[in-house]
Amino acid sequence: KILARADSARSTQLSRPASSTKSLRTLQGRPTAKKRPASASHRTASCVCGAVTAAAVSLGQATAMANERCENCRILFLVKSKGMSMKEARQWILKENAAKRAKKGGSEADDGIWRQGLLGVSRPVQAKANKSGGIRYLPCRTYVHPPSKFRLLPEGEDQHLPDAALDTMCVFGYKGSQRRDNVHFIDSDQITYFVAAVGVVRRLSSNTQRLFYGHDDDISSMAIHPSRKVAATGQLGRDPKVCVWDLRTMDCLAEISGYFARSVQNVCFSGDGRRLLAVSGDDFHSVFVFEFPMHATPGQGIDELDYSAINPAMPLFSKFRVIMSGRCHGSHVSSVLFNWCEDGEDEFVNVGDKHVKFWNVQTGVGKNGAFGNTYQKDGPGAGPGMVTCAAWINAGEIATGSSSYCGDILHWRAGKVQSRVKGAHKGGCTCLLWDGDNRSLYSGGKDGYLRVWTQTGPKSWAQRHAKDVHPVVRWCKRSKVSAVAMSKYGRMLAIGLECCHILVWDT
Repeated sequence: KILARADSARSTQLSRPASSTKSLRTLQGRPTAKKRPASASHRTASCVCGAVTAAAVSLGQATAMANERCENCRILFLVKSKGMSMKEARQWILKENAAKRAKKGGSEADDGIWRQGLLGVSRPVQAKANKSGGIRYLPCRTYVHPPSKFRLLPEGEDQHLPDAALDTMCVFGYKGSQRRDNVHFIDSDQITYFVAAVGVVRRLSSNTQRLFYGHDDDISSMAIHPSRKVAATGQLGRDPKVCVWDLRTMDCLAEISGYFARSVQNVCFSGDGRRLLAVSGDDFHSVFVFEFPMHATPGQGIDELDYSAINPAMPLFSKFRVIMSGRCHGSHVSSVLFNWCEDGEDEFVNVGDKHVKFWNVQTGVGKNGAFGNTYQKDGPGAGPGMVTCAAWINAGEIATGSSSYCGDILHWRAGKVQSRVKGAHKGGCTCLLWDGDNRSLYSGGKDGYLRVWTQTGPKSWAQRHAKDVHPVVRWCKRSKVSAVAMSKYGRMLAIGLECCHILVWDT
């Protein structure tokens, strides 16, 4: 049978045309040689500034041709090799171009030089114009059309920017998505928040704004000082930093950098205002606690402290020192919060993916909280999920909210779960706020509700009030609550929504 199959295959191969025989040989492991097109042997390279490209047989020739065709690269070469100034190199290039045109007997557009203006002084002056009057500026490939009645000055005349300048009148919007706890009350008439890389202080009565421009990248976190006179904001970027700035004058009091990677995920002031906590966006979510030298006289409250400066040239906030550093958790960290209760300045907690961790600043040690058998009766696979928010109730006593599973609120005491509010928010609880004067807990969730809870017993909570935000923003589908803030005496309440709206209510 094997010989018969071999004979039939051989006869079939002999009866096929030449093209079929070549394909059969290719399948049998004998690839045929293919001729490469001549254009495929050329290498393409760009000049130093990336504005001009050229093709040649080798990469070195292509790079040399691109640098020769680019006027900016020729200027750079003369400045570095012969020690010329920018002006001298420019004049040298102009003489060379004029000599080339005179030798070829052509016009300026035929010498093959890409004119880009004086390097380091202005954008390209004029590269090439089309029939409709458009001008092509390198390295752009499209044409820009000048305004009507516009006269382009000759190349020899000095061109300067106009004396007029633009000033920001108003910043629209609010960063409600992917950020939490980023709305704060300064007083009953002013709130502060951030948009992109700008910190905003908004007066509600006159609908006016004051802006802080101390960041060079998007702001990722925000905290307000207990005196409500100073704010701290952290940013994203290659070199993340924390800016501490005055909410009255909008001046930057201090910049903290060099400790963070990727971003500053969370910032928080301590209850006495002397410490600032910041969490880095690295793989271990490193936490740093900075201390500021605030000196108060006996009997002086935190609201009476003057944080401007003893010496106007050296603000107090610029004299900080690191008193603690550690690693929060390897997984996602949602929130970090100092204990603002009395004698609680040494305690803070961080919450995140399936964990709640309690820290002590003096010892620098964190201890994971115990969920116990809280979710044992819910069946296999049940658990806390992502713990998104926390609120301190007393020293050693907090409340946490979960964004997954059924949106529970857990009451903790001494590192253990004491009680559970099951299904507090459909889809998850996103923010918590504790009102110590009225002994009430405010919670916001993905269901678009703001709920008020009161503790009726050691292990029981009851809902006192629920506010639906959907009728207010019925045009928006993303009406999830992302932040809750209360004024000093509890008269005003502000809610930040994921649809980038802020709602303010009179309680």
